[in-house]
Amino acid sequence: MQRLVDTISNDFPLNGIDGITFRDPKTGQIHINDNRQPNVELDGLSFAAHDIAHRGIKNGRPVKTGILINRGCPYPCVFCNAQRFLGNESTGVRTRTPANVVKEIAALEPVIRQTKDYLHIYDATFVTPSKENRIWINAFCDEMERRELSLPFDAFIRADSFNIDKEKDQRLLMRLRGIGMISTYLGLEAGDDVQMDIYNKKIIPSESNRVFQYLKSKGMAGSTNGCITFFQDVTLNQIQKTILFLYGVGLSSFWNICSRAETLPGIRLNQHTLMENRHVPWDVTNYFFSNNKVAQLYSYVKRICDRYEIIRLEDRLLREIRDKIKIENFNKGVLGYSEREAGFDKYVESIQAHTVEFLLSIINELDASGTISDRILREEYIFIPRLEKMIRELSILFGTDKNEY
Repeated sequence: MQRLVDTISNDFPLNGIDGITFRDPKTGQIHINDNRQPNVELDGLSFAAHDIAHRGIKNGRPVKTGILINRGCPYPCVFCNAQRFLGNESTGVRTRTPANVVKEIAALEPVIRQTKDYLHIYDATFVTPSKENRIWINAFCDEMERRELSLPFDAFIRADSFNIDKEKDQRLLMRLRGIGMISTYLGLEAGDDVQMDIYNKKIIPSESNRVFQYLKSKGMAGSTNGCITFFQDVTLNQIQKTILFLYGVGLSSFWNICSRAETLPGIRLNQHTLMENRHVPWDVTNYFFSNNKVAQLYSYVKRICDRYEIIRLEDRLLREIRDKIKIENFNKGVLGYSEREAGFDKYVESIQAHTVEFLLSIINELDASGTISDRILREEYIFIPRLEKMIRELSILFGTDKNEY
């Protein structure tokens, strides 16, 4: 940025500044310069300032605290821009030293304690099975333990980040659990093998389910996970598989099920998507569904999402209540999957069974008749009030503050 300002101030040509795109003021021509070489000395970067967080806490505002440890991602998932954006067009991963990271975490600990929330690790993939990452993760645990630091945090991982059949990986997971990893964001994406191949995820749904259930049994399963139910060439059968898959892991909220692949600029999925022109730069749904029945289904569920506040409220409350239960357990020294969390999940299962039944009835009717009948529209007016009632009961039973929800 300093070099850019100096160049403009002195009327020097912009062609020599790597990493920028600019329009020539005389010709109107757009120039895309070479990529800037990535900074590999990440320990030299300053920590984020905390004054705004402290001001927010003082004023009673919600504060989320995060940290970025690694830059880049080694995985080529076609729906994600982390590799190109954070990796600067490479599969390499740049990282900070464990001592540097733990020093920042120690500085953030008072904020985490005051907000009674997680520390959110925003790395695209915090743990990978690579030898280099294993060395780093163990050194990170060493440093946290040496400084006697333990605070609740969540992180992005994959179903193949750990081999849960190996005792060594099981021990590493419990070591991470001991220093505070009580939630993981596990990219699930879809419940259909063909769909996962299209996404280039290299993980089959049955294995994702197995790993998720293992993490859940250890008290480390997340309250929300990546899902892409709808994309250009998806079929009703594939959507049905994903709905049942999400129900099996307890994540079949209406909002989750309605998720759609987005045409983020620069992702590989765009090479296979027949995109329309973007109406605005942030238009990331600029494509049509190739299957007319799928198009009808998405149009209908999208209308429900837009029309009823309870759809958005359900997804937010389920995450907030489950997270509060997990943080309370952590602060009390409860390890593993607690009875309270199990009771919460059981009630959520009954809510989501209601949602799954409603959505599968729509899919079955569309598959048979090719249209959504008035009967489904009448069921909608039964489904929504019942969902509202069940969410209200859930918030009364499990809300940590009875007036909060």
